[in-house]
Amino acid sequence: MSLLVTSPKGYILIDGATAEAAPLIADNIRKLGFKPADVKYLVNSHESLDHVGGLSALKGITGARMLARAEARKSLEIGISDPTDPQLEILPPFAGIKVDQIVCDGETITLGPIRMTAIATPGPASGGTSWTWKSCKGAICHQFVFADSLGAVSADAYRFMDHPAYVAVLRATMNRVSKLKPCDILIAPHPAQSRFFERLSGNEPLVNPAGCKNYSKAAMERLDALLAKEAAQ
Repeated sequence: MSLLVTSPKGYILIDGATAEAAPLIADNIRKLGFKPADVKYLVNSHESLDHVGGLSALKGITGARMLARAEARKSLEIGISDPTDPQLEILPPFAGIKVDQIVCDGETITLGPIRMTAIATPGPASGGTSWTWKSCKGAICHQFVFADSLGAVSADAYRFMDHPAYVAVLRATMNRVSKLKPCDILIAPHPAQSRFFERLSGNEPLVNPAGCKNYSKAAMERLDALLAKEAAQ
């Protein structure tokens, strides 16, 4: 999933999906009435093919600057998923993209009225980053959180119980995401994880201040169940 955050001064694009999706993302931007050339910044969630594979092509289309945390830089530039990623063995390489600017944990990107803050959330990859910003329509304002994936997903041969340091980092990230406040509108890189399309369609409430807490709680429960299953085998 890619998300376009717009302002009169330009746009920020979060994630670039795969290389094959890049021209479709650019076309969708145009269909929405926006110009790809007005995308000023590209940022990412975590550095694996399905989230960053299209960023290089999108940089070529838009001319935008790539911003990322230092921990993500090497993987992004060489086009290989992070070595700590439990799915590393099954993730193919992707087109590398030059990182133009390093963003630190807690640093805020400013673009016109957009004030988007980077939150270090290592998990699927050490450079994992969540993003939060406020958006207002008239007097009504909501805090958006684009929270990185929290799923414990791996290649078949990987056992989480054999990597306690990784599990500790993942748990710490889950705890951090659960405490993000305000968290009015939660969006996840995989929309199903936050039931985003159901909420966007009106079938479920779009605004849920407990979104980050619930997202993290569900991820923690899945991780605990997975560890218990591994221990029983």
